[in-house]
Amino acid sequence: MDNTGYVALSHQIALQKRMELVANNLANMNTTAFQGERVLFEQFLYKDVETNRRVAYVQDFGTMRSTEEGTLSPTGNQLDIAISGRGFFSVNGPGGVRYSRNGNLRIDRDARLVTRDGYPVLDANGAAITLGPRDKNVTIAPDGAVSTETGPKGRIALVNFRNEHALLKEGTGLYRPAPGQQPTAPERGTAVVQGMLEGSNVKPILEMSLMIDVQRQFEAAGRFQDTMHELRRRAVDKIGKV
Repeated sequence: MDNTGYVALSHQIALQKRMELVANNLANMNTTAFQGERVLFEQFLYKDVETNRRVAYVQDFGTMRSTEEGTLSPTGNQLDIAISGRGFFSVNGPGGVRYSRNGNLRIDRDARLVTRDGYPVLDANGAAITLGPRDKNVTIAPDGAVSTETGPKGRIALVNFRNEHALLKEGTGLYRPAPGQQPTAPERGTAVVQGMLEGSNVKPILEMSLMIDVQRQFEAAGRFQDTMHELRRRAVDKIGKV
């Protein structure tokens, strides 16, 4: 395969990665607080020793997550929360403190406020927020303060990060900071909204359009490969008849 074929092949590999992310975005368009992702591409220059020319290949070197806020929708559940603005709340997840925007909460058998997957929601001191056996009506204030008819129960720890894109994504809507990354105070205006959930920020029509575009580009690259293969076959056939 010559350089032209390798360039087309690198393009197809990059398109395949892009298609995987688009498909994953569409699969999670109804997932609470899901943040869509995009592939980051860069040009890779290779010096051909035979022609002494630089050949430009395309390669993906990572992904970038959209931090745009999803639409907030009312649920009627007093334990559901959404974060309006930039920020996350803290939970005691697998492997230590993790951060999330998925506020689909519940009370576990130990009377702790936990995520849907059972991870305790933490207060500013890193302790779980626990309710009493007689607590029925839970109120969660915009600053994260949790209270019931028997009094205050704690304050949900809200944090932010200087570079949200550096957060490492884990399953079930959790994020962990990269090494050396420290949480900061949330921006002014960031607030907890009770009885609401944040929807996915994926735009289905845009993702479908991207999927069609990627599919067409992939097919075009495949046809180009077939054409180059046919031209080489004809050249070899003609040379063989000389």
